[in-house]
Amino acid sequence: MSPRSTIAVLAALMLVLASGVRPCTAQPATAAVDDEAFEGPTPARPATDASPAAGGKAASSATQLPPAAALALLVPPPGSLSLGGTSGGRVERAAAIAPTGASRWAFMPHIPARHTTYGVEEMQGFLDRIGAAVRPCRRGAELRVGNISLAGGGPSPWHKSHQAGRDVDVAPMLLDRKGKSLQADDYVVLDKNGNSHDGSGRKFDAKCTLRLAQAIAEDTIAPVQHIFLSRGLRALLLREAKRSRLDEALAARIAEMVRQPSDSAPHDDHLHIRLYCSDQDRRWGCLDRGPMRGWVVRDDAGHARHVAQVASLASHEAVPVRRSATSLLGRLQTPLAVPALAARLLDVDADVRRLALQGLTALGDQAAAEAMLAALGRVDDDALAVQLFSVARRLRAASMLAAARALLVDPAVALRPLVRARAGEALMLQAIAALRGSQPSLPPEAVEPLVAAAQSELPAVQRAADEALQLATAHRPQPEGAAGEAARPASLSAAAAWAAFWQRNRTRPWTAWVGEGLHSRGIALLRPDAPARGDVPTLVAALRHPSPVVIVNAARLLSYLTGVQPVARAGVAAAWQAWFRKHRREYPAVAPAGQAKATATASRKAVRPAGKKKPRRR
Repeated sequence: MSPRSTIAVLAALMLVLASGVRPCTAQPATAAVDDEAFEGPTPARPATDASPAAGGKAASSATQLPPAAALALLVPPPGSLSLGGTSGGRVERAAAIAPTGASRWAFMPHIPARHTTYGVEEMQGFLDRIGAAVRPCRRGAELRVGNISLAGGGPSPWHKSHQAGRDVDVAPMLLDRKGKSLQADDYVVLDKNGNSHDGSGRKFDAKCTLRLAQAIAEDTIAPVQHIFLSRGLRALLLREAKRSRLDEALAARIAEMVRQPSDSAPHDDHLHIRLYCSDQDRRWGCLDRGPMRGWVVRDDAGHARHVAQVASLASHEAVPVRRSATSLLGRLQTPLAVPALAARLLDVDADVRRLALQGLTALGDQAAAEAMLAALGRVDDDALAVQLFSVARRLRAASMLAAARALLVDPAVALRPLVRARAGEALMLQAIAALRGSQPSLPPEAVEPLVAAAQSELPAVQRAADEALQLATAHRPQPEGAAGEAARPASLSAAAAWAAFWQRNRTRPWTAWVGEGLHSRGIALLRPDAPARGDVPTLVAALRHPSPVVIVNAARLLSYLTGVQPVARAGVAAAWQAWFRKHRREYPAVAPAGQAKATATASRKAVRPAGKKKPRRR
């Protein structure tokens, strides 16, 4: 156990003993849990009427602690604390990093004036170790260090990252014209061959930079996730590893860690090194993004026990404890916290509910999205209900279609009375928007709930449902008698027209009623009730139609008939036209009797790039 962990445990134990109760543990009071067999946290129980103040019965012995003792368990230990990710995070109680006498490294001269010499405590020992490792490589070799973080972390003028005290820039080892080690006062931009761009004769020291990378890769005290470096310098580094016959496993480890970043400068003048979160900091909200290296050992079991303990404190009787625990669960951003955060969505305290929603939103995975939808029908907070559905929709929850269907078909069952009365219209409009945006065009199973929404007494819901149904079916509502439907009463409403349409078409293939809808809008398909491969040229031409309904449904049928979904970088029409120019021979135009000329014209128009005129003959 680290000194920081020991101090924290002793402090919490003293508070608990002073309160006269036993200390809190991660396991439930009803069962003994063996550490080696522990597989995860015990989910906090949902709120019940049995304990309205706490939002439910106690989930573990942690809920029996006095508030002061419970809150003490939610306070991080002393020392530096990296919170959040390296882009968007911060560092609390940052350590001032400085070279020690024996470490043989130094900050570049301009760095101290920037005040970017702060980081997590682990950074000090890390720099000391790798600085000492390169010292024997060559006479005069010395590590030069650039930015770490500001005292409180957060953004700086020089970096998008470097916000959580775990990033550090170091200069590659350099040689002068005579092949001697050189300590640069600033970064030197190097080309792919390792030569400086400024003509000074300085060059990349592959041998000593490899020794630096080796020291980084072998450091198990402060494991490193990334070494960002340009592709050219990386190639020189790996070539040196092969030439020097470096251990293959170690060389592979270096090759895995070193890469050129895809979202920033190429790093052709320095190495950007990123440490993993320490096990201690992970328990308080330090977040690692990106890959976990196979050789890095982490205390995942201890982390799971910590999450379980915090989850149990989230159902404590005291509101301040529930707020603090729920806030911490949200910062952890782990799927292990989802059950407890979902339970807190039903808490009687508005701040606890808000913190639970924030935590699930920050996690942003499918488990969080599904938890939000599951809670939708149980909450009495109308504003929270709207937020739950909105966030779950943005996260593309897998059961979004089912949730939207329930809201539109039977909102009285899907929502609590208070929520339905205050936010029913807003939620139904969101449900329609969710169905409308679920695919390039609406799936057939979305039609029935939209038909139900068209019967709503709310005018805004009626209008939204009507627009979505036109997009889904390519049809227009026909309240009055039309050709072929003279028997229908002229007073029939649009809602009733949609109901009648669905009654006639619900058992037919969706391609039939979409094809007929396009035909009614002037798209001459061979057989409107059975679109086929021969219609591909006509459908490609239809993508130039002014109506969005025609464009969306023509693209939908094209994907069905060809099995293709082209990438629409410059628009749907342009993507399909580019595809059709390559595959035109596979889809020859087939014209009905008497329409050969018109179909041939449609085929030529289909492959003509948008915005270009037909070339004149000379």
